Amino acid sequence: MVLDMGTLYAVAALASAVAGVLHLIPWLTGRLAPWAAWWGFGHIAVGCSSLMVAIFDVRSIAMPVFIPNILSIIGYAMVLQGVRVFERPQARAAPLMILVAIAAVPLFLSRDPQAFVGRIAYLCAVRACCDLAVAYMAVRMAQRQGLQNSWLMAFLFGATVPLFVGRAWLAATGRIGPTLLGPADDLASWLAASAIAFIVFRGFSLLLLDAERSHRSLADLACHDALTGALNRMGLAQLRQRLDGQVAVMMIDVDRFKALNDVEGHAVGDTALRLLAETGQLVLGSRGSLVRTGGDEFLGVMPRLSHEEARALADAIELRFDQEIGRCTNLSPRPTLSIGLAEGAIADGFERLIAQADQAMYAVKRMRQGNRRAA
Repeated sequence: MVLDMGTLYAVAALASAVAGVLHLIPWLTGRLAPWAAWWGFGHIAVGCSSLMVAIFDVRSIAMPVFIPNILSIIGYAMVLQGVRVFERPQARAAPLMILVAIAAVPLFLSRDPQAFVGRIAYLCAVRACCDLAVAYMAVRMAQRQGLQNSWLMAFLFGATVPLFVGRAWLAATGRIGPTLLGPADDLASWLAASAIAFIVFRGFSLLLLDAERSHRSLADLACHDALTGALNRMGLAQLRQRLDGQVAVMMIDVDRFKALNDVEGHAVGDTALRLLAETGQLVLGSRGSLVRTGGDEFLGVMPRLSHEEARALADAIELRFDQEIGRCTNLSPRPTLSIGLAEGAIADGFERLIAQADQAMYAVKRMRQGNRRAA
């Protein structure tokens, strides 16, 4: 089967240009973050480079041969920087741009039109390195951020690495045809066509990741309390679905919270609630989750912990809150915590455990009120 390489280069150019424009428009209107600018301009640069190759035989025209080659490297580097900024918004561009300048030097110095085979080998090697770096970052995002579409991105960029390496090797060993364009059926042309197929589809891969990240962010907001960052009732419902076996729960209530709001204002009350949430989650760590069930009441859920282990955590939360609350209020007596515990099997009823912890919490509260009256 004979391939029309000129047409394939034109398709790759148009696909890259369209992907670039469709990222730049929402970036210009403020709907996408700066990563879209790097990704968009990078794809436009790659598209322009491919279009120059598709329209002109750069070995026979007056246009300097290094222009499309250097433009291609710049485009690939900008795409790479777009992924870096997407993963870490504070990623600096200067180190990568320095590498681009260094990589462009051999292409700038190579002016002989007949040396195009060597330039093909060099460009394919650079492209393979860039795609390998993108694939590596995609895998890292899948592992660290849990973005499932990152695996698709890793495949689309990783698949072109051996294709570019193979084409570079064929060029270096003199197995590239006498022309870049026109009909061809050799192995190098098929490798180029295969790489173009992946390039056409991967232009929107980062947009898929952004959509997934936005969806997860919205889902996270829906499951967390806006004031304290603790889970809300929707988050508790999702947590409940993952629980099995034994679980310990603690019901936490802030004593004298109403007095704190009445005397010092709701802003101080909100600060106290945030302090409790931060303290509770810090003490629980990976051993449990904190849920704001409403008002000044919180629920701690601790899978596979015994009553004694849960009691130790409850005591640590109460002690730390007592130590820190003085920084928020001058109210005397200061707010304290009443904490009730329950432990049992999820199969026996999660709501029953919560009710038992709630009863235990009110028992602690009544005992403290009785002690204050006796005093």
